[in-house]
Amino acid sequence: MRVLARIPGKNGFPAVRLDHAGGWRIQGGSAGVLNITGDDNPAFVEDEQNKLVHIKQPRDPYTPIGVVKALVKMALTIVPEEELGAFRDAMRWIGDPDHAAGRHLAHPVLETLVPGDVPSRLFAVAVWRRKHDRLNVPYATFTLTYANVILQTFLPSPTLNANIAGKTTRVYRFPHITELIPTATGPSLTTHHDMSGAEVFKGGVVEAALSFDKRIDRKGQSGS
Repeated sequence: MRVLARIPGKNGFPAVRLDHAGGWRIQGGSAGVLNITGDDNPAFVEDEQNKLVHIKQPRDPYTPIGVVKALVKMALTIVPEEELGAFRDAMRWIGDPDHAAGRHLAHPVLETLVPGDVPSRLFAVAVWRRKHDRLNVPYATFTLTYANVILQTFLPSPTLNANIAGKTTRVYRFPHITELIPTATGPSLTTHHDMSGAEVFKGGVVEAALSFDKRIDRKGQSGS
């Protein structure tokens, strides 16, 4: 997603290389440009009629429960110090290198994608606290927003979440900041991910549809 969202890192914009497809390369650039080079890439399909480009980008291997631990770790770095004592179980859990241990503390992750032109340097983290225990929701919810995407999970705490233990709990989606301003080009899409797996997941694919204004045929030109 960093490639498609054109999010730069300390070494510039990330790229994905599809060597099996004629040397294809997808990389972000300045001014919000996404550069796509190569010919006859099966992971890249043009829809001239609707002015869309459909991309299937390979996802790097990852451990699902490790992703949850990473999100919880980020959340704990901004939790007020006076409340950290209630999250000792969570701190022990994220520090355990054995991902198969303590998986009862794992929680689902919601991913919301907002279509439209969003600044690639948009980042935001927040921990949202339950107002009172009568609410049938987790005590603390963490959100990570970057570019068009917001990831959401809640912090494990047997003490603070005792009121929802053993109950069916509804997780309310937090809105993306751009949903409050007229930049979106369509309805937001929220996906519920089961991140309980402790084995490395390989072979994943990220699918995206990008709109374009016009197509320029540069075949035969150097640097196309």
